Amino acid sequence: MTDTYFNSIDMDAIKSEVHDMLQAAIDTAVAAEDLPNLDVPDIPFSPTKTPEHGDLATPVALGLAKKAHLAPRTIAEVIVKHIERDKYPRISKLEIAGPGFINIHLSKTWFYDTLRRIVAEAAEYGKSDKGAGEKIQVEFVSANPTG
Repeated sequence: MTDTYFNSIDMDAIKSEVHDMLQAAIDTAVAAEDLPNLDVPDIPFSPTKTPEHGDLATPVALGLAKKAHLAPRTIAEVIVKHIERDKYPRISKLEIAGPGFINIHLSKTWFYDTLRRIVAEAAEYGKSDKGAGEKIQVEFVSANPTG
């Protein structure tokens, strides 16, 4: 699964679920005193650049490291340890990469659910009124700077 399979409607649901999963793990880690009680900023995550790194990645541990006075990788390990995997069937795998990124792999269940939704909604799938009535500017920039 790569970001080419995401549409904005499904991606919003996935982002919400991933955010809730990470926040719950941080809250549980704080309650267990595995992490200090921190004011957790917004939890950033985005699609990965390569499929080998999963579907989404978050640098939340890097953002908490300074406040927690812990290494980012240690924070990432604590967060992953406190994720209740059985509550999140759309997540197939979590891994820690580099200095403390958490890579999230989506399960085939999510993909198959999306395919079923595409079939059920047919031509209505993916339609949105987001941005309706707003003007946009589209520009074309050539990859050839002399062209």
